[in-house]
Amino acid sequence: MMWWPVMCWLVIVAQAPASESGDSLSANMKRWIAAAEHGDAEQSSTSRQALRAWLASHPLPDAAGRPEDLALAAARLRVRYALFLLAQRSGQTPAINAELDALRGEAWPMRRSTDAQVEAVAEYWLMMLDLVPVRRLAKTPGEALRMAATRMEELCARLARFGEPLTPVAQVIVRHCRLALLAIHDRLGRSDDVSRQLQWLTDHPAEQGQPPDLNRYAYSRLIGREVAIRVTCQDGRRWDAADHRGEVVVICFWPGPGPGLGGDLLRQLGAMRVSVLVVDLSGAGATGWALPALPWPVYRQTQGEPQLTDMLGVRELPRLAVIDRQGRLAAVGGAAMIEDLPARLDQLAGDTPASP
Repeated sequence: MMWWPVMCWLVIVAQAPASESGDSLSANMKRWIAAAEHGDAEQSSTSRQALRAWLASHPLPDAAGRPEDLALAAARLRVRYALFLLAQRSGQTPAINAELDALRGEAWPMRRSTDAQVEAVAEYWLMMLDLVPVRRLAKTPGEALRMAATRMEELCARLARFGEPLTPVAQVIVRHCRLALLAIHDRLGRSDDVSRQLQWLTDHPAEQGQPPDLNRYAYSRLIGREVAIRVTCQDGRRWDAADHRGEVVVICFWPGPGPGLGGDLLRQLGAMRVSVLVVDLSGAGATGWALPALPWPVYRQTQGEPQLTDMLGVRELPRLAVIDRQGRLAAVGGAAMIEDLPARLDQLAGDTPASP
């Protein structure tokens, strides 16, 4: 199933750190859940047995009105979801349907609760189920990410309208969604939304557990600012961002050729007729294959040279950065950003450049 890698990523980013769960799961149980969420094939059978044993020893409470009962109900839904992921990975339809029915059977009564926070907990896990086929139904990876972001934004907005103190479980659900939205907006190159989510997470720190590492989004502080980038390209010529004032420039952090990776990305950039700087991170030469001829300047980042990956928070490839006609960093994002890049470039091309 070709959409699994994308949805696996969505599952992972939507999970809070184990120490920030807000539920009643032990550290040992959280390790079994993590094994299920991260696709540890060697531990699948053992994880399944441990998760089922926990469900048998922790029956569903009659009601979830008390905080401790809500925590237990939320923990059961999380365990049920982990079992669903294990069944999904096995590819056995009867097992998948059985786990779907079990999770929905517990979540739907909670969703009809008169307690808005109980309803929100159920809504979160039902939403996670709904996201599983999104990649298959969407026409492009970017569309799948945008659909997921819309659902998560809607849930966050509902929780924000409660007008009452949130339970620990509900607080963690909001953080789950905010962290997922942060990662999604980052991949889509929605840098303004990245800044918005970062501000929310800063204003609402976790009350327990290890805070997430947000350093990879530090580039958001550079959005709207002039960037000083000067490098020596492979042909020996200097490339200076200041020399490209009046142009819109795309910096492409290139992992190498290949379908779905750098090959498709460079082909699409070539069709846009935009100024491009390729940062070659492919390892060409060291890996035994030659770098293909490219129509743009190529900078091979090496030790002792300016580390553009550090400046722009590049932790995965491929990656794009856009500099506007004023020499300011306009956006940074993943490969999904390419889908609406032509419209962005048209908009940026219409901006009035700064005077020299």
